[in-house]
Amino acid sequence: MKTVTIKSACLTAAMAFIFTSCVSMRSTFPPGHIDVAPKKASAAAASESVTIAENEDVKPAATPSSGWHPDDYEENGEEKILIINVLINKFSSPFTLSSDSDIIIKESGKNLGRSCEIKSIAGAVAINGDATRFTSAELTSASVISLAGKKYRGSFIVHAESEKILAVNRLSIEEYLYGVLPSEILPSWHAEVLKSQAVAARSFAFYNKLNSKDNRYDLDSTVISQVYKGFGVEHKNTNAAVDATRGLIMTYNSDVVQAFFHANSGGKTADCKEVWGGSLPYLKVVDDYYCKDGKHYSWKYTVSLSSLEEKLEKSGNSTGEIFDITVPERSESGRALMVKINTSSGTVFIKGNQFRTALGVDALRSTNFNVRIEGKEAVFNGLGWGHGVGLSQEGAAGMAEKGYPYKDILKFYYKGVNIKKAVLK
Repeated sequence: MKTVTIKSACLTAAMAFIFTSCVSMRSTFPPGHIDVAPKKASAAAASESVTIAENEDVKPAATPSSGWHPDDYEENGEEKILIINVLINKFSSPFTLSSDSDIIIKESGKNLGRSCEIKSIAGAVAINGDATRFTSAELTSASVISLAGKKYRGSFIVHAESEKILAVNRLSIEEYLYGVLPSEILPSWHAEVLKSQAVAARSFAFYNKLNSKDNRYDLDSTVISQVYKGFGVEHKNTNAAVDATRGLIMTYNSDVVQAFFHANSGGKTADCKEVWGGSLPYLKVVDDYYCKDGKHYSWKYTVSLSSLEEKLEKSGNSTGEIFDITVPERSESGRALMVKINTSSGTVFIKGNQFRTALGVDALRSTNFNVRIEGKEAVFNGLGWGHGVGLSQEGAAGMAEKGYPYKDILKFYYKGVNIKKAVLK
């Protein structure tokens, strides 16, 4: 086996984050993986030596970065497992942690019993009303820990921030994925779809670990990163998919892939640059033959012109009375790059992504749409759900039903990637 440095992909173009939700296939299909621009790695982004189980055009070994803290992994026999720190919430008022076993302050060894109240006092952590000398503290238990009605594996690190407390769940990347997959995709789906989602979600988490911009946590538990709901949502099928792909991530030229995913591509995935303005070689337009039987392949949305005018006004786009809406410019994948609106105040041009955000990303499910005015209403007919970049979940389902294994599914949607087992050294 060969040792390589897994490092983050650094985009040459600066891109702003677009905080609009993309949809994943979970339950009644609530918002899931976020429509967010690929992150530009900071100059101090950490790298780590890993052992690659599958030798595929890898680069020579490099010295592990001194930027990695020893606590970024834990020992499991001969294996070192990556640790993920997930922001669960920022609390401005006291909150309670509880467990079926005693809760221990790791730094001092103090036993807090099976329940404790946490708050911030003058920028320091206060536990059960008693201020500590710590601005942060790790609370551990032999059992899962409950917070705000949800249970979590691992420990909790609490960080005092002025009058707020950050509650950060600290656990292994594999345990984290147990709580991600059933939050992002239906556990009843084909096993190969679940495996492809597991590798994509692990790659996404691994990338964010390498490029964390806040030293207190690596990912958010909401659509800002990928949805994570902890121990209580775990399912045997999704846990099995995580276990079956343990340690596997996608790489491109030894860089960890930014594994964006969405619900349905509408027949063509989007190039990264047409959605966010930057370019990544593995996120290109793909003719997606497999998503057309998906529940969310096509959609229709009707909105009154008065409501549309109000929504655009709230988004900072004053239009006046709307007479006509057209799409004068489309991307390679057919998505609206620009929307032209003829109004009583003149002609207004709005970028496609901004237009979708203004109307609501769950209403205007993608930027791949046609629009017409009927009386006092605007009628949108569209294809797909989400930003369209990377893995199409309903397309992956279609591929799995036709007998494709998960690695083939991933390589169909992420061009030129390798799938490797990354073990920390």
